[in-house]
Amino acid sequence: MTNDARETDFAILGGGISGLGAAFSAASSGSTSLLLEKEERVGGLWGSECRDGFIFDHGVHGLYPAGPEMEATVAEMKRIVGDIFVEADKNTEILFRGRLVRYPLQPAEFFTTYGIEGFLWALTLVMARLRVTLTGERWMRSFRDYAVGNFGPLLYRIYFEPYLKKVWGVDPVRLDLESVARRVRRIRIRTFLGQALRRSLGLRGRQTYDGLQPLRIVYPRLGAQRMVDAIRAAAEEKGARIMTGAEVTGLRTEGGRWAVTVSRGGESREFLARSVISTIPVPDLLGLLAPGPRDELAPTIGALRYRALRLLNVMIDCDRIFTAQWTYFQGDNFSFSRINEYRNLSPDFCPPGKTGLSVEFNCTAGDHLWSMPDDELFDLTARELEQPIGRRRDIGRVVRARHTGYFSARFAHAYPLMEVGTSFHLDRTRAFLARFPRLRSIGRQGQFRYVNGDECFHMAAAAVAALRNEMNR
Repeated sequence: MTNDARETDFAILGGGISGLGAAFSAASSGSTSLLLEKEERVGGLWGSECRDGFIFDHGVHGLYPAGPEMEATVAEMKRIVGDIFVEADKNTEILFRGRLVRYPLQPAEFFTTYGIEGFLWALTLVMARLRVTLTGERWMRSFRDYAVGNFGPLLYRIYFEPYLKKVWGVDPVRLDLESVARRVRRIRIRTFLGQALRRSLGLRGRQTYDGLQPLRIVYPRLGAQRMVDAIRAAAEEKGARIMTGAEVTGLRTEGGRWAVTVSRGGESREFLARSVISTIPVPDLLGLLAPGPRDELAPTIGALRYRALRLLNVMIDCDRIFTAQWTYFQGDNFSFSRINEYRNLSPDFCPPGKTGLSVEFNCTAGDHLWSMPDDELFDLTARELEQPIGRRRDIGRVVRARHTGYFSARFAHAYPLMEVGTSFHLDRTRAFLARFPRLRSIGRQGQFRYVNGDECFHMAAAAVAALRNEMNR
């Protein structure tokens, strides 16, 4: 297919990790493909911002398999992008009750860190686990039920409830149980003891899939953008066409083909495709289709909501602020939920002797945190960091005095918001989309599921294979 070709086997909507995976798989199979990305560069949440020698990722994007079935996919992704990774011990902390402790919370640390109060938390956790062992989990209906059932009512009330409200913006009782498995997994005692033993012996950690994150992390040494750029280059080398600054404005079937209307540079063009793979948010896809959803599907479209993410990236003229790579802020007295200091993962993220903080604000597109000017957001961050953080009392003062600049980035559809009842609306949406031939909606935004990058890449390859089979019938 030439650059001016109007026909293609695959039209791919969206240039995040899912869309790039689809473009690579299509090109590798010998099919023609056209990837359409409305932004001026690909990557989406898997991208990075580079300023004055600093690299700030759009969230955390370590590369390790989400499950044993994903190991081959991760190996394939590493093969495609080459040796651009750093492997390091994972160091994550949470500010909990005024102290910085390892995250996820380790039951054995409750007593040593918090004394009698911690012993009570650990005791209620054990009792909760015994209850679930005896009665099962069939009584659970919401995120709240899951957290109480697996960690006990005390830890839920003082730890999970305030943090979940901040991250998701709703009461945890309104969060769907299905969403829990992706965020808070039940800890198996044997896994915890095995990791504790390996840590005490100074052995390297290994991947786990049953409640505890791996002790080691593999991460793009110069940021996530390097990885998506490498996948893009590999896809284009195989013949994929990738068009940025191109917004899809219409989608309809015509004579056994898909007609895709694209706005780019103030001009409108139309392309024909045998199949369409969409990675854009489900409500946006429904809005593009003609004929569109019936009126009775309007409540369903309104029910599929996403949680937004705003990042405040601060460049600082000092060697380090935190000891951890990622520090979580659990209390209501902090507007942000996490601070990422990538220098603690790889020094290549910052110029020598300097560091950068990427401050995460979970919000809703259009709300006060989303709309706040950068100057006000920086002032809010520095003011809240003036509170005691572990043994330190000076972080806010250091950030104010030593910063050399800051800027923010916004992502309106960062996390699907799985509320109770959302699964019903997803079933209705999937039934409607199934009416259209050779159309797949994939990825975190397209599937409305919290999935990792390796799962998105695997999903893309599966979609390409399924659609090729349909086209060859």
